[in-house]
Amino acid sequence: MGGTSAAPDRARLLALARSGDQQAFADLVGPYLRELHVHCYRMLGSFQDAEDVIQEVLVRAWRYLDRFENRSSVRQWLYRIATNRCLTFQARAATAPAGAGAVPPPNAPDVEVVASQPYPDSRLSLLPDHDPQAHYDLRESVGLAFLSAIQLLPARQRAVLLLRDVLAFSAAETADLLDTTAAGVNSALQRGRAALHEHRATGKLRPDQRAEGSAVERSILHRYLAAWHACDIPALVALLREDALLTMPPFPLAYRGREAIAQFLATVPAGGRLDQITLVPTRANMQPAVAAYVRDLSGRRPTAYGSWSLPSTAASSGRSPASPTRPCPPLRPARLPGGMMAYDEDLADRVRAALPPGAEMTERKMFGGLAFLLGGHMFAGVVGDELMVRLGYEGAQQALERDHVREMDFTGRPMKNMIFVQPAGLRGRALQNWVTAAVGHARSLPPKPPTSPKARSR
Repeated sequence: MGGTSAAPDRARLLALARSGDQQAFADLVGPYLRELHVHCYRMLGSFQDAEDVIQEVLVRAWRYLDRFENRSSVRQWLYRIATNRCLTFQARAATAPAGAGAVPPPNAPDVEVVASQPYPDSRLSLLPDHDPQAHYDLRESVGLAFLSAIQLLPARQRAVLLLRDVLAFSAAETADLLDTTAAGVNSALQRGRAALHEHRATGKLRPDQRAEGSAVERSILHRYLAAWHACDIPALVALLREDALLTMPPFPLAYRGREAIAQFLATVPAGGRLDQITLVPTRANMQPAVAAYVRDLSGRRPTAYGSWSLPSTAASSGRSPASPTRPCPPLRPARLPGGMMAYDEDLADRVRAALPPGAEMTERKMFGGLAFLLGGHMFAGVVGDELMVRLGYEGAQQALERDHVREMDFTGRPMKNMIFVQPAGLRGRALQNWVTAAVGHARSLPPKPPTSPKARSR
């Protein structure tokens, strides 16, 4: 069919990429980025950490492209880089969290809390077809119960189990990816499978069971949202099974049963004033989820409070115990009433595409959104659905005379060298022009010395 042209086309793209053609490199690795992102997510249990690792993977693949010897596929080579970056990333990122503050005493000390962030369904729907040789299908392999269980495995065991049983790599291929032997792979896989079997036998790992149909699922979610926004904690916990489990990762806190969960909800989220937190329905890990927002101090803009999946909230569905709330960084932002957003990731992607090639850019979460930096200077950012641009005093004052531009004002004192551009001012080439102007201003400034070891190149 199309197989005869695939190898020559790859060879052509590889030769062009090695000569410095960035578009050829993007075409070479682009088909694998979504599945690599999900693999990193399974390895790390964190959507945000997966984003960071994927950036490292791209940098390393570009930098060491001349070392790719064509003995394996590009896909397998990228999985080698990604898996080993995950192992390195997790080793250096393992730090104890700060105190959780004033919370009710947990009543489930036997539970080992695992911090697994939700993964938006909008990204999962774009993955390639499932490999029929894999032991787990997509739904199972992104289920929160499965993810929590594999996070308890030693990192290399987890890598082996994912590569063999989820991605269907052979023992020899997995050994090559991890620089070990096939015997070592088989031994790690046997131990990993045995650990998951023990979790199933003790009830810690149960298959995610879904609502009986979409109508039931919608009804459960509607009742959950209505009870939350009415600050009706008895109605909320009435939706839970008697043995429901609430966890608060990354803190080792677990609450089992309706009474303990009710006490938590009455004291921790917004001091029990649940109506101060707006929940927006979405989907994650192929099940219902919510994104949570609170207003900033001005009361005008939503700030991401967290997001959590609702795998097992309904008492009537007969589903297994689960964590009904799981604070973590937000999913892809959902629109709030009035069109407000935490930050628009589609706009962030457009900014990335508009950046000049070869520039050493970094990204950082700032101002409740995403900031782009060059030489340590922030030159642009995405806050809500607006573009934040730094142009210097004169450039910013001139820009304010244009349509769809407003002052940047968080505190009542406008920042004179920066402006916000509203969505209507970002159509067509307008976004490119704003980004080009901002990059030009940043390049006119002396570079700052690095101040934080945590900043990562994009």
